[in-house]
Amino acid sequence: MKATVQTELDRLPPAMRNKIQKLAYQISDALKPLALLLESADCELGYAAGPLLEEHLTFCEMLTLLEKSKLTKCL
Repeated sequence: MKATVQTELDRLPPAMRNKIQKLAYQISDALKPLALLLESADCELGYAAGPLLEEHLTFCEMLTLLEKSKLTKCL
């Protein structure tokens, strides 16, 4: 039988699984507001595409990757 993220999570001690879950949710909850704030900050500083907007785009990429994660679907 091929291991999956779900089967491996199920094998973990409950405390470790809960810690993984908590951290994954914290990341998920923080990424979108951070991305939006960076975009707003860039505009507030008067840039149309300054360094904070570049960071915004990096965090948008992270959001896309998080949505693809099998881990977040299993928790």
